Amino acid sequence: AELAARPVGEWVRTYRGHDRGGPPVDAPGSQDVTVEVAVDQLPPGAVSSTQADFLRHHDIGDLVEAGSRLWEKRAHLGDLDALRARSRISEAEALLDPSGLGGFTVLEWHVSCSGGS
Repeated sequence: AELAARPVGEWVRTYRGHDRGGPPVDAPGSQDVTVEVAVDQLPPGAVSSTQADFLRHHDIGDLVEAGSRLWEKRAHLGDLDALRARSRISEAEALLDPSGLGGFTVLEWHVSCSGGS
């Protein structure tokens, strides 16, 4: 409830070109939108972790390793496959950085599906 009482500009933010953007509904698709989440209003039972831990648990290391192997194999060519492989490595570094994106909170709910009628 406290979050809803605050001005929207305090908990909904936009970014374009590494700077603050405009209102969230202006120019859809041309800016990133981020919000604070009222975690106290979410259903119970979430497993909380950092983004870095979440991605490691879901095998980002395997993707980075594959990218590293491809980069080593194709770096001398400088083709698109080589650049994609190198990009995978540097993107993973950013996603895992504990002082940046890797420090973001991930909430995960495990839902069991029961089949049959």
